[in-house]
Amino acid sequence: MSNKTVERNFYAYQVDFQELAKVEKDKEVFRDIWDIQSFNEMLTGMMSKHINDLRVIHNGWFLMLDKFKQEKITFKVKGKEITKKYIVGRFLYAEFGYVGGLWNVDTLSRRENTKKPREGEEKFVYFYIREDGLLLLQGDMKVIRSKVENYFQTLGKEYMDNRNIYGISISTLLRGDFIDEVKKLDAVNKIEIELAVEKASSYENEVLLTAKNQAQDFEANYATLTMQSKYKKTGLSGFEGFLNKIKPKGTKAPVGGVNNIKVIGKQDGEFKRVYLSKISEKYPVSVKVDENNNILEEDMYNKVKEMGKRRESLWREDGDGKKD
Repeated sequence: MSNKTVERNFYAYQVDFQELAKVEKDKEVFRDIWDIQSFNEMLTGMMSKHINDLRVIHNGWFLMLDKFKQEKITFKVKGKEITKKYIVGRFLYAEFGYVGGLWNVDTLSRRENTKKPREGEEKFVYFYIREDGLLLLQGDMKVIRSKVENYFQTLGKEYMDNRNIYGISISTLLRGDFIDEVKKLDAVNKIEIELAVEKASSYENEVLLTAKNQAQDFEANYATLTMQSKYKKTGLSGFEGFLNKIKPKGTKAPVGGVNNIKVIGKQDGEFKRVYLSKISEKYPVSVKVDENNNILEEDMYNKVKEMGKRRESLWREDGDGKKD
């Protein structure tokens, strides 16, 4: 057996179901709920479909859920045994549509490729979902957060419709140093705030609420607020207090409904961009591979399970509880 290892990165997210809940005066609002057993039932229903119905085809590649399993882990906290459920699994994807020759990197020799244009080389992306809704997703250029959210939304629609669940939301969990990164800039010249108009969110800030409502009138999915310095030689003053209101220092996520923040400024005379979405929680893991550098599945599951065990619990507001 090969003793080779490779390093892979996992990024942290929070998974929620969303439902319509009635508030005072018969108004309806979106509410985040979560229950891992319901999610497991949804995945089980998805995997009962014909294999052709499991794939989602994108431009030149397809994605499908390859396998998953729900297990339990027992550990001690302050001398008390606690048992928690978790899900591990992996996505399969492949690129297709093109057949090129194969080149050897050592000898630069070329040979013909026997694959057909509708075939693609399989690749796997692993994931872990904890009982409280923590999602650890292996980093990949194609299987990104939005693609996974769309996949669950599409393939899980029948299950959710039957249970009056509106949809699924996957939110990025962030390191607490966004403001610190922005403060390294000598001057801040421009701030762009992207609002996720269709997300189940409430906006306490009147300006954000107005922008959100206007975007919905235009049937837009996103709205962007832009603040730019009036004079080229000066920056935006007071930006730190403003950004702290949008993304409080030390928190794992921006206020509800803010999808991303981009800050443009100068550092040592050069323009630099700081993106909130690129300061996400990242966890590197060293995992065993076979002689063809394919990841050993069970070793990956064990490593990501230990990662999830160490990561602190998600903070949820009252009401973000289980699906009844």
